[in-house]
Amino acid sequence: MGTQRVVLVALTVAVAWVGLVLALRRSLHAPDIPDDQARTTALSRVQGTVADERYVREGDRWVYTFDIRPRDEPERALRVTVDADRGVLVSVAPALDAPDDRLGARGSFGSKAPASPRRSAPALSLERAGT
Repeated sequence: MGTQRVVLVALTVAVAWVGLVLALRRSLHAPDIPDDQARTTALSRVQGTVADERYVREGDRWVYTFDIRPRDEPERALRVTVDADRGVLVSVAPALDAPDDRLGARGSFGSKAPASPRRSAPALSLERAGT
C-alpha cells in the first residue's frame, strides 16, 4: 500500500512538472526569424520610418508588428505584421494607436515587459463591397 502511494505522488508531481514546462515554453517562445530580418521584410513592403516595433502573440502564432510612417505620407502610420517563425508578411493595416516618433516613443524587442494590447484596423481589402 505504501509503494502505491509513493508511485501515485511521483506520477502526480511528474504530470504537474510537465504541465509547468509546457506552459513556460509557450510563454517564452523564441522566434526563428531575428528582429532585424523581420524589420527588413516590413520595410520592403512599406518604405518609411519605424515608429514602433513589438514582438507579440496573435492568436496561435508569434509575430513582429511594426508601425511604419510611409515616406510619402508621414502623417499616418501603417501596422505591418511579420510572422516570427516563417518571416513572411502577414498583413498591412492602418495603425490606429501608433506613437508619435517625434516625441521619441519607440518600442523595443529587448524589453522584458509584455507588450500592451493594441487595436488595429482590419487589413485593407481590394475587393469592392456588394459585388
